[in-house]
Amino acid sequence: MRTKHLLTLTFIGSLLASALPVLATAQNTLYDVSVYITVQQFYGGTMLYRSDTGLIWAIFNDGTAYEFPSASYGALPDNPISVTPPGRIRPINGFGRIWGNHAWVRTKLGWAIRSEYGLTTRLITHDQTVYILNIYNRTLAISANRTWRYVTSIPDPPADLQPSVDALTVTPDPVNAGGTITITWAARNTDTVLIEVYNAANEIITVFEELPLTGEVFVSVPITATAQLRIVVWGANRPNFYVPVKMYEHVISAEAVIGVTAYQPQTIYTQAAYQPYEHGFMIWRADSGAVLVFAGSQGGQLYTFAEDSYGALPDNPYTTPPDGLIAPVSGFGKVWGNTAFVRDQLGWATGPEQPYDMTIESYDTETAYLLPEGRIAQVTWHNFWTLE
Repeated sequence: MRTKHLLTLTFIGSLLASALPVLATAQNTLYDVSVYITVQQFYGGTMLYRSDTGLIWAIFNDGTAYEFPSASYGALPDNPISVTPPGRIRPINGFGRIWGNHAWVRTKLGWAIRSEYGLTTRLITHDQTVYILNIYNRTLAISANRTWRYVTSIPDPPADLQPSVDALTVTPDPVNAGGTITITWAARNTDTVLIEVYNAANEIITVFEELPLTGEVFVSVPITATAQLRIVVWGANRPNFYVPVKMYEHVISAEAVIGVTAYQPQTIYTQAAYQPYEHGFMIWRADSGAVLVFAGSQGGQLYTFAEDSYGALPDNPYTTPPDGLIAPVSGFGKVWGNTAFVRDQLGWATGPEQPYDMTIESYDTETAYLLPEGRIAQVTWHNFWTLE
């Protein structure tokens, strides 16, 4: 199991006058963290550096181990041993400072036999022992009594330190396609929360990252959603900074499945009047009294004039059309004759008004108007229309 808990260090003893370090920490809780470490093998043991705290361990082949906090070696000079025998490797950086400035460490470790290498691995501190995974493909256990060993298993955390998602609610259930759901959660013992929302085809439609351990988010349900949504809340640990961004450790999860009511288009049946123009057409709706101006030949901009915006206007003052064309009358005439941009965009009428039974279907962001002779004017949410 993976968990994270604040690590409280209680040092056993104190640094010796010769700067001999003391090992580790009395720890009665478990601290599980993903950490970038560097490792270097020597003739007489191994040195390890953990990037999150700067701590360096020296573990020796005789089964003893010592730790060096960053404050104990940070101010030391770089490795003063500058002459390296053939076939041997001179340690550098923090390893070099400790090895080069402490003769007893050099004596016990000898020269390095491999260069430093780094990896991201798990460090678990529990019951005065630090467990380090993947050291030479084994788990290394360093105890507070300055000893170390390889182990085949690591302890499970106590129940109150195990990562968990304690609460997850999704409302409403069911939700209408095109509506909004609210996701509320509570998690513990992880760094952050990630949320994934899947549709009925098991395709991710929404992802949230870097969320707090408790909170809520709102998700717009696609108008095309059907049947159900699956919501997965992950408790996750952030990567070490050496790891590429967004490569989270997914630790624990909880799921909820809610129903989705498929979107039903709204259908309206109304009496209407239709008139074609040189560059578009106009429709009058009997149910609302509105005049709709469809400017363009096969598509363009839709303008809507409510009845109270044109009803009191004077009749069309332009009554002498060119040969073969028609001057609009009634409501069409009032809108056309008193609105210059409508006249400019539509031109003159090419036929008389035609009454018919109109069907209107609304699909969330689109509306379809049935025209005479079975044609359809499809209007999008930004009032652009196309002829189908």
